[in-house]
This record gives sequence, C-alpha cells and structure tokens, in this order.
Amino acid sequence: MPERRQVPRYLTEARGQLTQPGSPDVISVTVVTISVQGCCLKGMGLPNVGSACLLTIPWQGRQIRVHGKVAWKQPSGQAGLRFESVDQESADNLRGLCTTLRIQPLAPMSFDD
Repeated sequence: MPERRQVPRYLTEARGQLTQPGSPDVISVTVVTISVQGCCLKGMGLPNVGSACLLTIPWQGRQIRVHGKVAWKQPSGQAGLRFESVDQESADNLRGLCTTLRIQPLAPMSFDD
C-alpha cells in the first residue's frame, strides 16, 4: 500500500487535554505521534469520528492549542485528530515542538542481512 503522508510525523509521549465545544468534560490524552497537520492520541473516552475538538498541549511554559476533528478511532483507545485551525502562536510552538522530536519512520526497519 502506498504511503499517504504529506508531512513528517514525529514520535512523542506528550500529555495533553482534549475538550469538545459545549461540553465541560476534559479528557486527558497522550499524544503518540504528531505533525503540523494532525496527531494520534491515546486515552479513555475519546470522541467519535467527525467530532470537533480542541487539543491543548503544554510545552515549554506555553500552550499549543489546535482545533481539529476526529478522523478515525479504534476500540483500543486511539484516535486520529486532523488539525483544522491553529493560531499563529500555536503553529510556531507546534513547529518548535516537532523540531525536538524523533521522526517516525515511514516503514518498519529491517536489520536482516
């Protein structure tokens, strides 16, 4: 299957909070991978596919705040969030965060000779 990625993804274990418009609930999440276009989250009680969300990630004393929609969700407690709106300050901080992380390989590495 061909790779569909348009931008690099980075491995992380950043902690964040996910909220939905009109809901007082705050979901604690772990960001598994992140890019400038979206991320993979792990957590309990993640919203359903198509749900609008606000993801907040504390980073170096600042807040990265991105509005997105849930693109996919697995029963294992993971979901993909596609970023839809990021203010300039958060975009700059998101790029800064990505520069501190390891890039996720496109394909599994083989060490066979």
